[in-house]
Amino acid sequence: MHSKETSISALLGRPAVNNGVFAVLSLLGAVLSYLLYPVIAKVITPVEFGDVSVVIAIAGQIGGILIAFNVISIYIVNTHEKDEAIRISEAIQKFLIQILLVATALALLLSPVLLHTLKINSIWTVLGLGGVILLSVPAVLWTGFLQGHNELARIGLYNVAVAGAKLLVAGTLCVMGFGATGAVGGIIIGQLLALWLLRFIPGTELPATRGVMRLMRSHELAYIRSLASYIGESVIVVASFSILFAMDIVIAKAFFSQYDAGIYAGIASLGRIVFFGISILTWILLANTSPNDHPKSQQALGKFVGLSLLGGGAVIALFWLAPHLIVSLSLGSSYLVAQNQLWLVGVSQLLTSIIYGYTLYLLVLRRSKPAVLALLVGVFAVGLGLTHPQNPTGLLLRLIIGQLAGYLVYVVLVSWRNLWKRDK
Repeated sequence: MHSKETSISALLGRPAVNNGVFAVLSLLGAVLSYLLYPVIAKVITPVEFGDVSVVIAIAGQIGGILIAFNVISIYIVNTHEKDEAIRISEAIQKFLIQILLVATALALLLSPVLLHTLKINSIWTVLGLGGVILLSVPAVLWTGFLQGHNELARIGLYNVAVAGAKLLVAGTLCVMGFGATGAVGGIIIGQLLALWLLRFIPGTELPATRGVMRLMRSHELAYIRSLASYIGESVIVVASFSILFAMDIVIAKAFFSQYDAGIYAGIASLGRIVFFGISILTWILLANTSPNDHPKSQQALGKFVGLSLLGGGAVIALFWLAPHLIVSLSLGSSYLVAQNQLWLVGVSQLLTSIIYGYTLYLLVLRRSKPAVLALLVGVFAVGLGLTHPQNPTGLLLRLIIGQLAGYLVYVVLVSWRNLWKRDK
């Protein structure tokens, strides 16, 4: 059994070094993850690549919801003794895997319909989708468990390993002529190799996978029931922001011409670099947040907001000063007609990133009704966005104003609630 004292993060010493190593390794992992798409696209047919893209997109949507259990793992580590935290995490892992196994079985039964609807050529691709989703369960729970123990450097090594292994194995199988099945199979093998490596990197013992196929026992179900309300709240928070994150492109498709919506989608995808960059700071924030140490948690929140404003502001400034250069190099000349919208996309993404990070912070602390914040921000932003925007600029302004309005309403409600409790 590994101990926390022998972890990579402990050997690095200062928390700032641990955080910095995590940030650098995570950025490298993100680059390797991005390279997977063009590498695969170059060696398989467009039809096969379309099948792979569907698998990755569906797995990404479900994986986005499963991020809620990353936060839940952090909370469990911070509120329970080590052995108890492992047992609870193992029960949640077993519960999720068994639910997803049932869903995979149903998907196989419905495979003729899925193959026709999604225009997928092979049932093996559908089966591979189930495998990708199943493996995301230990990936999410284990990394959350390590975040709770502040082993960020170990997570950073995993991020590089999983992205590199997927790129290497999937790329090799595609070159060997296995097509979409090889690409999906390579993603699964790469994920398995990275999870195997994660268990052997020195540090805190991870939840075991043995027994996941056995029926849930009464004490395991008791763990799930005790966390039911928290699980529900976490899923609401993550789902709300997942919808908000993607809703601008959906609204653009609904209200703009196909050409304008396509142009906006390109600009929006470029501006999302702000969100993905700040997401690294978000995970550092959560690793340093604990219900048992409010001063440390508040200090981590202050650093998160400050660094997010600094880094996000710098990127937005570049979007403002050199949109022509950035758009032409990244997307091509066809998108230059919307270059002046790039900085507004950055502002919207910066606001979403900070509010999302703050909401997850409240979720780990389990205070101030974070689900209410998520719902208010989502409802106001999407509601205003649906009020027939005439152009992308109008849509972006509505999303920004809606997020601010939702947050302000939340602050007023929490303030009234606190005053009422104090008077009572």
